[in-house]
Amino acid sequence: SEARIVYYGITGFPTAFFDGTLSFVGGSNTQSMYSNYLPLFNQRRVIKSAFSIDLAATHTGNNYQLQVTVIKHASIRYQNIVLHTALTESNINYNWQGQTRLDYVERLMSPNYNGTVLNFSSSDTQVVNLTFTRNTGWVFHNLEIAAFIQNLEDKEILQGTKSPLDSLTTGINDELAVLPTETRLMNNYPNPFNPSTKIAFTLKNAGAVRLDIYNMLGQKVRTLVDSRFDAGEHFAIWDGRDDSGSPSASGTYFVKMTTDNFTSTKKMVLLK
Repeated sequence: SEARIVYYGITGFPTAFFDGTLSFVGGSNTQSMYSNYLPLFNQRRVIKSAFSIDLAATHTGNNYQLQVTVIKHASIRYQNIVLHTALTESNINYNWQGQTRLDYVERLMSPNYNGTVLNFSSSDTQVVNLTFTRNTGWVFHNLEIAAFIQNLEDKEILQGTKSPLDSLTTGINDELAVLPTETRLMNNYPNPFNPSTKIAFTLKNAGAVRLDIYNMLGQKVRTLVDSRFDAGEHFAIWDGRDDSGSPSASGTYFVKMTTDNFTSTKKMVLLK
């Protein structure tokens, strides 16, 4: 993080960058920055990219192997470009600058903050293989992989993508995975959401788990989970529908997790 701060010459916090070229300095924890960010976002979204990025990953325990495939689909004028990959974590309960939850917190960059040089002189396809180790304190279902191509000459981001880590991984060796040290209900992600959201939870020991969705009136909308689970990390997807299959209205909802000796509730917001 410090290396990227120096790279961009950031002197004020927060500073939001859009494709590495446009930026906005300043912010507030009491009002939305949407109106400030939207014009900058719209300037960049119309620019087409010459590249595509595909992600795939496997892991054994907490050791991960990440494969990033970059394809050049059109001619390019720049030569000094690199691929950056970062592991971020969201839904972190932490009091900071008037906030109680932090998203997209950088945990590491692989192989490091310098990235991997890309050279398309002999082929339009580049495959980059990377490795990293997940700290057991980082919640698996809250982790994301972000990959982006950057032109070092002017810092422009030429293409980028991100994906939840749990949607990328295959060939998981569960026997070697580190089991959670506590039973816990995580914040759903994304939140607010539309049309669906992921609700993750951990179990210290195997047992019965029930996840119920309630509205602001305390009325049960949906029984999402009612089953036994092994110790470990699990998740369920709520598609915003009630028990009858009808779409729920926009508004605030609560997910309640109940086990034999544990109860926890989290707030969710459905926006349509």
